[in-house]
Amino acid sequence: MLDAGLAGLLRREAEALALPSVVMPSGAGHDAQTMQALAPAGLIFVPSRGGVSHAPDEWTEWDAAVAGARVMLAAAVRLACE
Repeated sequence: MLDAGLAGLLRREAEALALPSVVMPSGAGHDAQTMQALAPAGLIFVPSRGGVSHAPDEWTEWDAAVAGARVMLAAAVRLACE
């Protein structure tokens, strides 16, 4: 399980940016699962066409990628200022 506090921060930053968010489990083996032994880890998912991910047919609209990057930047700034 990833860090609940970091997940909450990501969700609050998405809300502050007026971006929708959904808490969801990930069945994929992300580097974050290993790295969480060293530091809190969380994931930001953005929608992909047809829900396809980790496959050659995966496609994410640029606006969705930018929205995810905005959430990541806002969370990084918040953590840096704590």
